[in-house]
Amino acid sequence: MNVLSMFGMVVVDNQNKTVGIVDGIDIDENSGTIKKVKMSLDRGVCSYSKDSINFDQICKIAEYITLD
Repeated sequence: MNVLSMFGMVVVDNQNKTVGIVDGIDIDENSGTIKKVKMSLDRGVCSYSKDSINFDQICKIAEYITLD
């Protein structure tokens, strides 16, 4: 998978509830591996915040990203 294709993907928890949309990726410059995935979180009307998850919290990447 091309890392650019992860941008805009929906992130869901292990109960299939949407937790955010991917809007950034932190990469370890030495190893070239993904460290964190940054997300925009919808907190209600006109209220957005940001959060990030460690890559090892991801269970599956397919049509959307599923967390453990």
